[in-house]
Amino acid sequence: MSKNTLVGAVALLGAALIWGLAFSAQKTGMKYLTPELFTSLRSFIGVAVLFPAIAVIGRIKKTPLLPADKKQRNHLIAGGIWCGVVLSFASTTQQYGLIYSSAGKAGFITSLYIVFVPLAGVFFRHKISCLHWIAVVLALSGSWLLCSPGTGDIGKGDIWLLACAFLFTAHILVIGHYAPGSDCLKLSCIQFFTAGVITGAAAIIKHDTLTCELLHDCLFALLYCGVCSSGIAFTLQMISQKYIAGATASILMSMESVFSVVGGYIFLGERLAGRELAGCLVILLAVISAQLKIGGNPSGKESV
Repeated sequence: MSKNTLVGAVALLGAALIWGLAFSAQKTGMKYLTPELFTSLRSFIGVAVLFPAIAVIGRIKKTPLLPADKKQRNHLIAGGIWCGVVLSFASTTQQYGLIYSSAGKAGFITSLYIVFVPLAGVFFRHKISCLHWIAVVLALSGSWLLCSPGTGDIGKGDIWLLACAFLFTAHILVIGHYAPGSDCLKLSCIQFFTAGVITGAAAIIKHDTLTCELLHDCLFALLYCGVCSSGIAFTLQMISQKYIAGATASILMSMESVFSVVGGYIFLGERLAGRELAGCLVILLAVISAQLKIGGNPSGKESV
């Protein structure tokens, strides 16, 4: 495993930890705000975190805010906008799902993108190794055990979260296309600004209300999701996808479902049964098996 690949893997596991714990904060936020308002506010908080960092780094390195080269500038702006468009829909549908589902179940259904990403890659003629297919099956089986869906009945929240999984699949693929050759902090900042504008406009159209009392009640959830989940974790994802192929990235991010159940246990009082603990172990085995064949192509699009 190369140094860049190791850095990418650690960054992505860190992002998975932050996202997993964020499910509890996101569900708490749904007690006070609409999905569009919550997504918009957390996105703008992410911008507020990233933009000063970009400005300071630019001053130190004496680089312009946007690349001087027109091709690079257009690549960065287009990438940020497209990532933001997809993210706005993915995040909003996830918030709707959390209204009706538990944090643990949301983590399980969202993690289905670990299957959708390599399947989508097949349509682009990307070859997926047998080892990765085994890892995908292990990760999916572990997620099923982990979140104990019971009867398997599909409810309103499940449908929203399934749509979210498809949209996050698209998000991973879009990032995989635009992250190579782009400044990840700037790409992430443009992404969140775009998502904030789109979801904010949707909230205005719906006549969603925001009061100081509501803002106060969900402030911690917003700050955690805006600073940690949006500002830090999505940037870690973009950095990691410079060095890790999309299929491998999806396996690593499946750890998000493990951390979502851990967060639900700590913050929401959800309890882990023996079946769920077994699911954690299976997912860990999937992650380890996926790491055995990680590639080092910085494009993040090599055959694996």
